[in-house]
Amino acid sequence: MTDLIRMVPYVVTIVVLIVVSQRRKKENQPPASLGLAYFREER
Repeated sequence: MTDLIRMVPYVVTIVVLIVVSQRRKKENQPPASLGLAYFREER
């Protein structure tokens, strides 16, 4: 039982790293309009 209690900080750290890496993937997406030509007259 004490071995499981000693593992808790490591398991929590791994879970937090997974959650943070998933969240960053969404933030690192390029803009949707990247590569589209800009025409001033179409405003």
